[in-house]
Amino acid sequence: NFNFGQNGDVHLQDFHLVGPAGNDGASDEGANCNAKGDNGEDAMRFRVVARDVQINNFRIELGNGGAGGTAETKKDCDPGVAKGGNGGEAGNMKISAEKGIGINSMTIVPGNGGNGGGAIAYGKDGKTTACAGEKGGDATATGGDGGKNKKELSAAGAVSGIGNITINAVVGGFAGSAYATGGKGGDGNGCKCDGGAGGKGVATGGKGGDASVKTGGAVSADGATGGNGGDADATGGTGGAGGQCPMAPSGGNGGK
Repeated sequence: NFNFGQNGDVHLQDFHLVGPAGNDGASDEGANCNAKGDNGEDAMRFRVVARDVQINNFRIELGNGGAGGTAETKKDCDPGVAKGGNGGEAGNMKISAEKGIGINSMTIVPGNGGNGGGAIAYGKDGKTTACAGEKGGDATATGGDGGKNKKELSAAGAVSGIGNITINAVVGGFAGSAYATGGKGGDGNGCKCDGGAGGKGVATGGKGGDASVKTGGAVSADGATGGNGGDADATGGTGGAGGQCPMAPSGGNGGK
């Protein structure tokens, strides 16, 4: 934030400013059966307060939202549940001046929404028990949502030169993918002992980040594009084999 006070006059001329991106969310991989990635942080908000602001050949690049953390369970889970973190929102800005704001030339690069984190979940394989085989473990994976990127340019009071602002492409974050693999059922142990059922696999890709731009009289160079939704693939475990019964013995041939 830049606060120049009620008597401060600011001239942003031949100036290129790059804002920092939001921090990525921490990942949670291989440590437990309920894995959850942290959400990515929103990027910085650029804030200027002054008495008068004059802008000429000023380019500002707002930061990207932080990526969501990935999530992956251990292999021996029943159930295994993984949820990727959501992506953070792209940066934003606000300029306030009591006397007025004059704009001769300005370019805004809006940054992108952060990508959602991927998720991978595993169900354990069932064991061969005293008779019926053990059921395989279930697995559920959910990808993180992409970060939103919604821009609206609004002006109140003595603001001139809105038409001299160019807003580059506004892009939402891509969603995280999801992969779930259910465990194999255990084999039956002995005659008439059923094999265990395979574990269920459920996968849901994240939602792509929404994107929109309202120019308020500025020039939109490339419009707005929402992020792609996440891929999803789920595989149920195969059932275990039934127990084997011994063959009945057969007698020898009769004598002649």
